[in-house]
Amino acid sequence: MRVPNRMSYKKWIRYEMIFLLGLMTGVLFFLLFFGKELDRLHLELRSSQNENTAYEEELQKLKENELKAKQGRKIVVEDVVIHILDPKPDAITQEESIRLIGRETKYLEGKSLDSLNDMHLSVRQQFKDRRLQIGDRYIRAELKTMVISKTVHLYFYVKVEPTTP
Repeated sequence: MRVPNRMSYKKWIRYEMIFLLGLMTGVLFFLLFFGKELDRLHLELRSSQNENTAYEEELQKLKENELKAKQGRKIVVEDVVIHILDPKPDAITQEESIRLIGRETKYLEGKSLDSLNDMHLSVRQQFKDRRLQIGDRYIRAELKTMVISKTVHLYFYVKVEPTTP
């Protein structure tokens, strides 16, 4: 191996220095442009976190106000659920009878539980030996059990009446 001469060694040092200087300027431009973007994103993240905290506090206050308002008013019926007891008719008849009975019990939603407790006998009387028409068939729906809470559950016994020619 031979020893490089002094003149070629100076050229290589100059090329290495130019390469390192270009590398440093590239890193500086990279940090300048992406550093600003990173700062902007960091500030946006902080502002979003502050906004989220403010919304959570507002939500907590609204929930407390809603709870206070609910305690001051009467409890009302929110939903009416209809159940068909065994032996169940075919699926189409079952769904149609649920739909028809649901339409007739729609008035129960929004009533206070106190008033519903007073009128439970009239609801039972309404569905005593009730005949409903589904297409060309008649079904007999009879209310067996009624559970009164925020959601009223009505348990029906449904029987398809034989058609008479």
